[in-house]
Amino acid sequence: MIPTLDEFIIAEWPDHSYVDEEGFDSLYVRKGPKYINVDGKMKWFEDVFQIANVTSSNPGNGAFVRLIAKLEEKWSGPIFVESVLAERFASYLLKIGFTPVNTDENWGGFVHHFVKLR
Repeated sequence: MIPTLDEFIIAEWPDHSYVDEEGFDSLYVRKGPKYINVDGKMKWFEDVFQIANVTSSNPGNGAFVRLIAKLEEKWSGPIFVESVLAERFASYLLKIGFTPVNTDENWGGFVHHFVKLR
């Protein structure tokens, strides 16, 4: 059975899972320690919430906005968004306070990972 996002946040195990959250056909997340390259320096964070794979039920309906608001309320550590491939989505993440991290110059300078430090 797939846990809800709320159940996953408070559970000690597993540290990665698909979760059931309104507005998403599929949402795969992780939680736990992670090194993040911030401003060219690798930094260790104990409790990072990682959004790894997202498929919206109805794109543009605000589900991702609600997801971030819920995480900001219930998660005290950094929120990390992996593998952003759409420039429009990347611009949106910047607008709501995320910072580009773990950049890879081999991607032509396109940043594909973002973090919101807290």
